[in-house]
Amino acid sequence: MRRGLAPAVFCAFCLFVGTAEGSGAVVKVDFAHPQRAGNALGFMHGAVARLAPTLAARYSARAEQLRPGVWRGVPRAWSLDLPSVVGSGARPIIVLSDLWGLPGHWPTISPLDDPSRYEAWVHRQARALGAQMPTGLIWVDVWNEPDTGKFWPVADDPHLHGYMETFLLAERALRSELGSRVRVIGPSTSKNPSLWTGRLIGFCARRGCRIDAVAWHVCGGGKKTMGGLAASLRRARRKAKADRIWHRVLRPGAQFLIAEYTPPAQRRVPGALLAYWAQIEAGGADNAALATWDHGRPQDGLLDALLDLDGRPRATWWAARAYAIGRVGRVRTSSSSPEWPALATRRGTDGLREILLGSWGSSAGRVRVRVAGLPNGRYLMRVGVMYPVGSSWTGTDVRPIQHRAGAVRVVHGQVTLSIRVPKGAVLSVQLGSR
Repeated sequence: MRRGLAPAVFCAFCLFVGTAEGSGAVVKVDFAHPQRAGNALGFMHGAVARLAPTLAARYSARAEQLRPGVWRGVPRAWSLDLPSVVGSGARPIIVLSDLWGLPGHWPTISPLDDPSRYEAWVHRQARALGAQMPTGLIWVDVWNEPDTGKFWPVADDPHLHGYMETFLLAERALRSELGSRVRVIGPSTSKNPSLWTGRLIGFCARRGCRIDAVAWHVCGGGKKTMGGLAASLRRARRKAKADRIWHRVLRPGAQFLIAEYTPPAQRRVPGALLAYWAQIEAGGADNAALATWDHGRPQDGLLDALLDLDGRPRATWWAARAYAIGRVGRVRTSSSSPEWPALATRRGTDGLREILLGSWGSSAGRVRVRVAGLPNGRYLMRVGVMYPVGSSWTGTDVRPIQHRAGAVRVVHGQVTLSIRVPKGAVLSVQLGSR
């Protein structure tokens, strides 16, 4: 955004703040109640080793600024550069099936055709991983989306019995080679997490395998699936505590991961990303990673579409940066509708109290924000906007400009605002001293 446009944009922001009447959703923020939050920012692949040195440096710097929790892929030039991943602060998650291959591209046979050969292969891969990562834990996702024909021969194995036998072989081989250093993840299915997770855990209870982290993907289903994500996570966590079979199979302190999220249509919509982040945090997930789709087109860009092909940040990257900065200072936040997500922090961008408000993308709307837990007094409110990525799919090196939206008075620790959120956008609402 060019600074010469600032006066016109400032006038537009006058429309964002108004009376508390006519709100489409209600957001509640309590700055007096800090809240622990998992990390909903993580990535897949990256191929940084194939980028030109200048672009690779820009890419790595932008990734580090987002403080990712995990990074999924394999230690190959087309996927993960382990030093870069570790340098970003992320934990590598090795997707073992990506090393084996895809249906139609497997090394002569599938795991179902020759289990002993597959088991021997896992032993070799485990030894190689141990050499590549000589210290620390090694997290391994056994198979990516075994419930889809793209990644597993579902036509021949519709109930995934063969997948579960394959999981058992891999789990035993990994623990045999890596011992207490390995953490085994499953089932990483594309849908129906309760069904497939329950079946895998029941199988492991009978056959003696252990699971260190439960993972699944949320890359379809639109706003309905997104809106139920927090509830799905909470059900799984409750099951892990209350069900004796789950308790026996899952390692104490087992993690819960959303190993991939965002359909292609939503990955360029900042408000949709905020909706996923809010659901992932509310459900108690430990970590999550953005999905990667096709590569090589300008609209795909870099860093799971957060950057353009020149490494410049898109509006979605700026929204992710605001999320990353504010996560450690998260405070209690809720919204009456998952389509109007919100997250707040005591210390956000510029060190100020900050509320992120978003629109899933169906429409613009006015959101009523009830703020509590603030010292009494007058606060200067500044509002910044991050719009959905345009059709050109280009980024910018200029951060979103914050605009003064007026002063608000806090009485008895509370204030109510009514703020219009543009379609698909994320608003950064900062409250600072006047």
